Amino acid sequence: MRYKREEAFRYEFPTPIIATLLVYEEGELLAKDERCEVINMSLGGARIRSSLNIKNHSRVELRYMMVQNNVMLMLPGDIVWKESTYTHQHYGLKLVLDVEAEDRLLRDLKARAKIMQSLPDKT
Repeated sequence: MRYKREEAFRYEFPTPIIATLLVYEEGELLAKDERCEVINMSLGGARIRSSLNIKNHSRVELRYMMVQNNVMLMLPGDIVWKESTYTHQHYGLKLVLDVEAEDRLLRDLKARAKIMQSLPDKT
């Protein structure tokens, strides 16, 4: 498989990270501080799991603690796809980040990858 340089890398969390979600529909706040799990993330988007039933194209804000300095990272985005399971909904988020938020997210993902590389291999 060829590497496409224009595509952002996607970090798969070994264990999903706990985050909170704010959900807006037509500019109105529908859900605040709802628990979700982030399965993977890139600078362009994220895959999350939640018990909420959210409409496609809803505006959301994903919040989670950065690994190095315990600062809350707030990432706005839009739901672009949805997949249902028996117990949860999986969502694809297209993140809408300014340069500063993108830089902070990139630093956090790199820090998480570095931590995982330093752990002993369990195979």
